[in-house]
Formats: sequence, C-alpha cells, structure tokens
Amino acid sequence: MRTPGFTLVLLSVAPVLAGAQMAEQPADGRINVISLTKVVSKSEPLDELQIVGKKLYRIRMGAIDAEDKFYALYNDLNRDDDFDIHCKVEAPTGTLLKVRICRLALYEKALEEEARAYLSGVDAPPPAQLVALSRLNEYRDNALSLINANPQLRDLIREREAFEKKYWAARKWAARQPDPTLLP
Repeated sequence: MRTPGFTLVLLSVAPVLAGAQMAEQPADGRINVISLTKVVSKSEPLDELQIVGKKLYRIRMGAIDAEDKFYALYNDLNRDDDFDIHCKVEAPTGTLLKVRICRLALYEKALEEEARAYLSGVDAPPPAQLVALSRLNEYRDNALSLINANPQLRDLIREREAFEKKYWAARKWAARQPDPTLLP
C-alpha cells in the first residue's frame, strides 16, 4: 500500500481573502497549487475555488513505477538470483510509519538466516550487512554490465531520475508559497 504525499491543504470556504496575493503557477508550468477566479473582499463570499495541478504523490508514484519497471527488467536479465532486487513497503522496527525498502535477495536471505538462528538459539551466522558487503563488488560489476548492455535499463534510470527531479522541484516550489490561511 502506498502512502500519498500532499502538496498543500487549503479549503477555506469563509470569505476572508481581502486583496491577498495567491500562489501563481511558475513559468515552467510544473505545478499550480491554487488558482482563484476572483480575489474578493472580506464581506463578499467566494464565487469559486479551483484546485489545479498535479499532486506531489502522483509525481512520486511515477518515479516509483519507473523504479519498479527497472527492477523487474533487471531481475529478468540478471542470471544470479542473489543479485535480484525486491522492493516492499514495510514499517521498520520501532515505528508504525511504512516506507518503501528495496533490498538485494542475498541480503534478505542473510536477514532470514539471522532471525532463524536468533529464534532457535543456534550460533549466529555472519551479520547480514557483512554478507552483503562481502559481495558488493561482484554485485556492482554485475549491475553495471547489465545496465551498460541494455538500453531499456538506461532509459528507465533516466525516466526515474526525471521524475525525481520534477518531484523535488515541485516540492521546493510548493514549500516557498505562503500559507494562504495566514494572510491578512
């Protein structure tokens, strides 16, 4: 389950915007948080409040979809199952907040072995981090050779990067906008 992010919450139906300057769409047209058809006086009710633009979570979901496509293709092309990458949404120990985590299959197996050994009281296997680090160079060489040999993988990397840049630019722009609820 994916948790959506929010750009800005502003739904005030009270007639309060006396000559206030509202957030305008940037010149590049990336996102327009709020567009009012009319700025009204304090005594005049709003005729219309129109919410326009892409929400940040939609942009972020585009990046995640590109990442999922990349990993699916990478896992298909990859011949060593230890180097497959699996992503899931989970709440790390000590929190209820779920986050997306992508791990190498060899790291997941090492974590499972650690947990099994701990629960059964058997001597502990090497730590999962150590197992992953011991094969890091091998994984990196494998991943680079697959990426360099496959233009589709490179395109998916560029697509995800473009979504990520768009997301952070939109988030930065939205953060610079004044909070309309605090305007005089």
